[in-house]
Amino acid sequence: MKPDMFLMNITHDRSDFMGDIAMAKSLCNSKGAVFQCMTQVMETCKAAESVLSYWGHQQSSVEQAVNVICNDIQLYDKGLKCFANGNPALQRCISDTESKMMDLADKQVQKKLSPDAYFRDFCGIHFEQLRCELGGWKQTCGSDVVGLKTEFECRLIQTHCKNLQVQNYQELCGESKFAKNLRAGGGGGSSATDQSTSGTNIGNVNSGQTGGNGGASSTSGSIFALLLSAVAAVALML
Repeated sequence: MKPDMFLMNITHDRSDFMGDIAMAKSLCNSKGAVFQCMTQVMETCKAAESVLSYWGHQQSSVEQAVNVICNDIQLYDKGLKCFANGNPALQRCISDTESKMMDLADKQVQKKLSPDAYFRDFCGIHFEQLRCELGGWKQTCGSDVVGLKTEFECRLIQTHCKNLQVQNYQELCGESKFAKNLRAGGGGGSSATDQSTSGTNIGNVNSGQTGGNGGASSTSGSIFALLLSAVAAVALML
């Protein structure tokens, strides 16, 4: 397992969140032990939950999202094929998110925002990104894959972001958005239009962690450097 795939933040590339199909099946078979181990490790660090939340990570949400994939593993495999290549529309979404997160991280360092003030901005950015990316996914993937990806992303959303962005959450994450009627039996049932586009890919475009998208790595690195300073200040207040 790749440890960094569990440390979720909103600028990470989650197109292959659970790795290839073999890795995903392995995780699904042992997820109980993995989650127990993660929880035990986090419990040894008093500030872990609060600090990680500044990146968008909530352990219970990650577990719910993994369960979504495990319950529809064959469609996840289909999605990997769809998400394998870049998509200009999604790259613009990610670039915009990185820019806004850079500004927020800088504001957090300079103005020492309260947690409430920080998360008002952070959660707004998160939903703007999700709304933008949904448009990109719909252009290039089948409705069944988009439904699975939408449910996965919605399960990852932190509780306080759901509470701060009730209208956005209801609009983007209602049950009807998950296309569960198309996902029964491995996600079959896409329309002819969906099937013609389901092999076109949109993934590996967002966080810049691999440096494959023209300079995104340096941007993400700067964001994390600033957030590290911000989180250090938060930890001192805990």
